[in-house]
Order: sequence, then structure tokens, then C-alpha cells
Amino acid sequence: MVGNAASNNNNGLRLLYSDYNELRENTANKNSATGIALITSIHNTLVRNSVTYNYRGFELATNSNYNTLVNNTVAHNSGFGISVSSCTNNKIYLNTFELNSQNANDGGGSNNAWDDSVSLGNYWDDYSGSGVYAIPGSSNSVDHYPIFVDSLPPTIDSPDDVTYAEGTTNHWVTWTPTDAHP
Repeated sequence: MVGNAASNNNNGLRLLYSDYNELRENTANKNSATGIALITSIHNTLVRNSVTYNYRGFELATNSNYNTLVNNTVAHNSGFGISVSSCTNNKIYLNTFELNSQNANDGGGSNNAWDDSVSLGNYWDDYSGSGVYAIPGSSNSVDHYPIFVDSLPPTIDSPDDVTYAEGTTNHWVTWTPTDAHP
């Protein structure tokens, strides 16, 4: 499924008992329940989709296993950006989660990877920039490599004005930079 738009429905796009599909570059917004849902669906790939202004952006439920969600935009969802329940072995990385009531929830499943297991996780708008990103829910999942965009520039102190005679040497001026997220 490529390039579809599903808006103002109960569910935008919903796969039920549907395996080995690719959902790419779809838009699901303003749906009262879920933007894109996988229910008992395995080995699906979801790439570059936009799920915004739904109750849940993405939902993976009831043995929706071995799915990959990569490079999706998940924003402004009033319940969850993504809800994963009773699912295992899903890979979720390089997605942007921002301005959702709760970015993610992983409950009742196991072994879901919230990063690529090498160096790339997801962008979370509420990530502090330090350590792993804990995914709420009973599965105790974490994104080991959350992406952090430091929008605050470093600061540099300004030493007092000094004057040196022309031609003299061995004078020092020291500036001290600081950065909240070096």
C-alpha cells in the first residue's frame, strides 16, 4: 500500500490477519481510533508514513510480530503515538515521535526492539538527552540509542576587557565554554 490517505474515520488503515505487506508513504490523520493498526499481522514493513491527530498513531496488537516500523512521523496523537500490546520481535527505529499525549506504550509483549541494535533509535520530543529512553508499559522496553537534537547552542563566558601594550608578549585571555549536552 503506497501513497494512500485515510482521514476522518474510526481507523485509518487497518491490517487484520495480513502478513508480508509494505505500507509506504501513507497518511492517516484525524481518525477517532487509530491511524494505522496491525492486528494479528506479521512480517509487515511500515516506512515513511505519517500518522497525526488520531487517538493512537500506530497500534500493534494481538500477536502482530516481526514487523518493522522505520522513518515514520508520529505526531499530535491524543492517546498514544504508538501502542504495542501482546506482540513480540518488532523493530521500531528512526521514527519521529512528537507532541503526542504519550509517545509510546509497550505492554504484554517481549523482545520488541526500539532501535536498530547498532546505533540508531527514535527521536522522542521528551527525551532529556541523557541515557536510554524508557518506553512506558509492562514490557520494560528501552530505546538504547534515542536521537537527540540539541537546539541550545553552547555558551561562552565573556572575560573582562583587557588592554595590552603593542609589541608585548606572554599575555593570556581565557574563555570558558559550557554546553548542557556536550
